[in-house]
Amino acid sequence: MKPVLLTFALALAFHLTAATLPNLEGETLAGSKLSLPTALKGKTALLVIGFSKDSQKQTEAWGKRLKTELPTLEVWSVVDLEAAPRLIRPMILRAMRSSMPKPQHDHFFILTKGGKTLRPALAYDSRAPQNDDAYLALIDPTGDITWQFHGPVSEAAVTALRPNVRPPEGARGSLSGSPVP
Repeated sequence: MKPVLLTFALALAFHLTAATLPNLEGETLAGSKLSLPTALKGKTALLVIGFSKDSQKQTEAWGKRLKTELPTLEVWSVVDLEAAPRLIRPMILRAMRSSMPKPQHDHFFILTKGGKTLRPALAYDSRAPQNDDAYLALIDPTGDITWQFHGPVSEAAVTALRPNVRPPEGARGSLSGSPVP
């Protein structure tokens, strides 16, 4: 009985101390202006965030892996352009649009305001060696960050993520794409 109570207490303590995704403003690569977590309200979503150009390899690898491993999970790629000079942002966006298939543009979020509050919520440190890592944050329907990770794709990280993700309402099958018995 005690292990059950301890597990419940730890889960409750984590829920009470879970970080809430700060307000982030920007637009999708398709050009729609939106605000996170408002746009995600009522949904579970995973944000794959790159804070630097050098994080692109890891964020792309995560996107490909999640598409095959967890196809029912709503995944958003997030690029922080808040610090980029406004004059060169259009060139960066043009290059991004031309290098990515159009169907992905609606789930590609260009962060232009709020990055300074997002970094501490994810324990990002620009001076640390991992500043070029992909940062992942699982957001629950209330906007809380319920799981996070930074680094390259690994079997261990995907295994740790899987139990934190629930299929969307009405979805059939497991998150690995296999039918539920």
